Amino acid sequence: MPISRFTLALISLLGFAGAANAVTQVRVTTTEDSFDGACDAHCSLREAIHVVNTNPGDYRIILDIGTYRLSLPPPMKKGLIQDEDEGHNGDLDIIGSLVIRGAGPDRTIIDAQGQDRIFDVLDYAQLDLRNLGLRNGMHPVDGGAIRNSGFLALRSVHLRDNRVVSQTSPTQGGAIANYGVLDVFSSQLINNQSESANGSYSRGGAIFNALVLQVRDSRFQNNRTLGGSQTRASGAAVYTFGHADIARSAMLDNHSDGEGSAISNRQLGILKLSNSSLFRNGTGTARPGAVISNGLQGSGRPSLRLVHVTLADNLGYGLDNHGDVDARNSIILGNRSADGQVSNCRDNLGEPTFKARGLLLGAESLCPADLRVADGELFTRVLQPSHDGNGVRTGFLPQVEGPALGAGVGSCAGHDQVGTLRPQDANGDGQARCDLGAFELPGI
Repeated sequence: MPISRFTLALISLLGFAGAANAVTQVRVTTTEDSFDGACDAHCSLREAIHVVNTNPGDYRIILDIGTYRLSLPPPMKKGLIQDEDEGHNGDLDIIGSLVIRGAGPDRTIIDAQGQDRIFDVLDYAQLDLRNLGLRNGMHPVDGGAIRNSGFLALRSVHLRDNRVVSQTSPTQGGAIANYGVLDVFSSQLINNQSESANGSYSRGGAIFNALVLQVRDSRFQNNRTLGGSQTRASGAAVYTFGHADIARSAMLDNHSDGEGSAISNRQLGILKLSNSSLFRNGTGTARPGAVISNGLQGSGRPSLRLVHVTLADNLGYGLDNHGDVDARNSIILGNRSADGQVSNCRDNLGEPTFKARGLLLGAESLCPADLRVADGELFTRVLQPSHDGNGVRTGFLPQVEGPALGAGVGSCAGHDQVGTLRPQDANGDGQARCDLGAFELPGI
């Protein structure tokens, strides 16, 4: 009998990385895109993948520094891309087990040149991408850079300027449309877009997830869901109705014409978000949407768990809830509508569906909380901007002697968004206590 999606996800939990089988290395000798069925002295990336697809086993492709432009156009019908699963032209189809490793995400780049998506990972296939840049993928339906129906892992991969655009059909997954198992580690998803018209759905500017998603140590920035209607453009960074676990990550400067300028969790989706910062995201101005949209009225009851999350300085509601929420040691503060009205948290169901432990909210929020402060004190008393060693904004640190410092309730995570150990004694009183939010202020 056919393998079920549930079984597929269960297999992933038993070790997507897999056993240490013998790995065959295939050498790519050119950055040009070509296909003659042979991988000899002149072997393109497309031809190397053909070797993997037609010969059982585990394979590795090492790509040197350079830009690998996909130039063989996909088949077209009435102006629309037609999917073919042999990889002879258009996107690169994966049906085997393959690792592709580059020299760095800004040094080894695969560029689709806006002709098609880059990779199509078919059922049961395994693709592990490392130290690569994926740019300028485009598709009229789903997965601007990658469509995954198997097992996909990204490790230090930058996905930029990928799009799903249609004037006639729904679109989903500006960078990745995931129908299988997806792991994202230490990666960046920037300037990706899902856009539809004529009232169609536009979902997941960066990632659309229908099954299993895990994200660690990653950055989502300037991703967009555009077009459609107010409720149909949704999830500029992530749209999910499967299982999603996102940790130690930042979501900033994303935009949705509708709901979920960062995340939309829909239907019976289960989402855990921990040690992460969401800031400077925004939604359309016709009706204030939410940065995190947990469900819609009459469309299932999703589950959202927030652990050490900072949701601050966004345009639109911070959190809009139509499902179950468990918020612990988190901050929702300084979120406003386009006309300047405070709009931090809106709970449409009430307790006991919204549980809060160690939650700091703006004073006018419509959700339960342990601590409340005035939104005007966001940067004067509660939080201060945090940057990495290169001056890149990563989120917010608690202010010394502010209400978030040492205010954690119960057990806390072992580390914060950037790996600082919790708890710390940041005010020098001899007591190490966990801070609220994504960042732990280092001890004295």
